[in-house]
Amino acid sequence: MPHDARGVHLFVWGDGQHHRERILEAVERARKATPGTGLAVSTGWSSLKDFFERPACAPLVAFIHECLPAVGEAWVVDGWANVMRSGDAIKVHDHVRSHRGGLNTWAGVYYVASPRRAPPLYVTVGTAKIPITPCETLLLVFPAETPHEVPAAGF
Repeated sequence: MPHDARGVHLFVWGDGQHHRERILEAVERARKATPGTGLAVSTGWSSLKDFFERPACAPLVAFIHECLPAVGEAWVVDGWANVMRSGDAIKVHDHVRSHRGGLNTWAGVYYVASPRRAPPLYVTVGTAKIPITPCETLLLVFPAETPHEVPAAGF
């Protein structure tokens, strides 16, 4: 059952640890193959937007589809990998505009791996800035217009 804090839905993927290594290996292969997209909002490395098309991500995408009825919509699910090191940050942004040219309804974050002292993800709902503590196998789903950010911190 998801937790809903003002439109922010939290899910834990029970099989996430089982698939963790395959997904991390896919991230490493992508990091070696491309210098990253150089997203304006992130100082970390980001893969191309087709990352979820990789076979290693198929179980994760299936899990995301299992969660979607809880937020009341069917999605086209796509995604990319972000790798943040100590000192990296993600500036406040939203995902209203799709890289496919349309509008998004929902956005999400999935933590494949997270250092013990990783900074929180902040989602802003109304005037409240809600900290979400990252932990492995956590999936967050929130309205695409929700501003969110990750401050720089040392791990």
